[in-house]
This record gives sequence, structure tokens and C-alpha cells, in this order.
Amino acid sequence: MPTFPANDIERVDSGTGQLSTSTDGLVSRDVTLRWLVHSIENYVVAEEKAKTLAPLEYDGHKRTSLIPRPVGNGWYEIEATYGNAGVDVYPEGYGIKNDDVTMIPAGLSVDTTGGTEHITTAWVDNDGDKPIVTGYAAEGETAPDSEGAINVSGGRVGGVDVTVPSFQWTETWLVPAWYLVNGKKPEQAATTSAGNPAPTVPYGITLANMRGSVNKEAFRSFLAGEVMFLGAKFDANRTSTMVPVSYSFTASPSRTNFKVGNVKVAKKDGQDYMWIQYADASAGGSPVKRAKYVYVDQIAARKDFVSLGIGTFWPRFYLVGGETFTQPFADAKRAKA
Repeated sequence: MPTFPANDIERVDSGTGQLSTSTDGLVSRDVTLRWLVHSIENYVVAEEKAKTLAPLEYDGHKRTSLIPRPVGNGWYEIEATYGNAGVDVYPEGYGIKNDDVTMIPAGLSVDTTGGTEHITTAWVDNDGDKPIVTGYAAEGETAPDSEGAINVSGGRVGGVDVTVPSFQWTETWLVPAWYLVNGKKPEQAATTSAGNPAPTVPYGITLANMRGSVNKEAFRSFLAGEVMFLGAKFDANRTSTMVPVSYSFTASPSRTNFKVGNVKVAKKDGQDYMWIQYADASAGGSPVKRAKYVYVDQIAARKDFVSLGIGTFWPRFYLVGGETFTQPFADAKRAKA
């Protein structure tokens, strides 16, 4: 009768791995460890043995499956599979690296259906002199020049809600889970003199602090002052290694050297708020309201969007061009056929 070693045996094919690349460029690794164990009475015992051999985490990977498989005579094969969904990204440089953190662009959603704004006076184009307003009156009378004031009645400028240019978009990026909730990998976190973990700023808190701010410098295709960061959303679970984070932005164009009535405005950044103070005036003997002062208020903090960690220009992920896919060797072969 053959004899068997009493100790656990790790199979020669233990450690077999596989790298795979998804359509968004995320490179994931799966590693399988295998053992042969002896003197196992039943599956429950084999399962407990498997847990001692294969911890929940192994070399930066999380255990995704654990399979004890009986092979006879009290022997069990233990198979543990580990996965890491973010071991590498875009070797060609599509990802954004921030020190030891790699952010991976995964999606883009755009909405240009426009927003609405309540305006009380007609704006003049940058190259214009006054608003295009046509007034009509009864025969023999002339409508007074309103100078662009809209819906004036009873000494009140009522204004109107209009559709204005708006560009809203959401970018989805894959972010390491540890970076979102800790800001540092456990092995990288500093400690205090008492041996306790030193406080770090989780990236999720950074996103919260950036919410509602306006770009201090140029961002994506927009000038400074034109983009507001509306905030970010993400959901993570205990198996997450890379978490999809959705960043929402809105952009409005800036204007320079335009007129509101007879008041010339040098500049209004896209995310600033403009309001007008009117004064009583007379035109052709009729009372009218005319813009006297124009105020442009900064209503949101200007911040450097570099802190978001997703770059300031559009990622190459969104800019890959080309209309066809060619394979030179196959094309040459077909040309000779």
C-alpha cells in the first residue's frame, strides 16, 4: 500500500496567473493557488483547512473563490483564486498617474440641452453697439427706447426666462478603493509617536471639499472661471479594488466687452452672477427703466482642479482617432492574393 507525506503539498502549477485587458483599458490579474492536503475527513474540514492555507488577501490581491475538491483516500485538492482588478492600466499612457495612484478614464456622458437663466435686459453681442429691439406704437406715436430692458410694467423690470448655452458632462474614472477611503495604502500610512496611524485626507473628502468650486485655471476645453465641479458619486463594496467614480461638471461661456443697455461690461466669467440696477428715465416723454449699474459677482470659490487628480486636458482615452483598423501584415497578404 503506497504511503503519502503527512504535510500539505503545494502543486507545481500553483501560482498560475492570467492578465486580461477590458475594453476600458483596465488590466486585471487572476492568480490561482493549489494544494494537495491529506487526512481530511469531510468537506467542512477541508474548507477550514483551505482557509488556513489561503487568506482573504494575498500579495495585494483579494480571494475571489475557494474550492476544496476531493480526489480520494482522504486527499483533497484546495484551489484558491485571487484577483486584482487594477494591477496595471494603459501601458501606452492613457491613465493619469498621481504619485503611486493611477486614475483610469472609463466613460463620458454629455448633456448640451441647455439651461435656463432669468434675464432682465437684452445682451449685446461683443461686436454690437446696442441690443436688437423693435418697438411698435399706435399710429402717430413712437415707442420709447427701452435700451433692452425686458418686460417693463408699472416701474418694474419683469424680465424673462431664456435658454442659455450650457455644457454639462459626467466623467467616470476608476479609482483605487484604498485611496478613496484612506488616502494612503495601509503600509504607506505614517504613524504618530504613540504608534497610532497618522491622520491622512481620504480622496473622498477631497472630492467633497472641491464640490461647488470653479476652475482657477483652464480645464478640459474651457477657460478659467467657466467650469463648476458639481460633485462626485461612487459606490464601493468589500470586494472592490477599483471603484467607478462619477465626476459631474457644468460649463458656461465667459463674455468680454459687451453692453447691457448703455453700460459696457469688461468681463463676466461663465460661472459668475451678473445683476443689474435700473433707474427711472424718460424717452420721448414716456417713463422707462434703464440699466444704470451692472454688477458681476463671484459666487463660488476658485480652486485648482489639479486636486481632482484626473488631469486638466481631455484624456487620450476620449481622443483616439482613426476611421478604420488596419493590420499591415494581413493587408499585404491580401494585396498579393
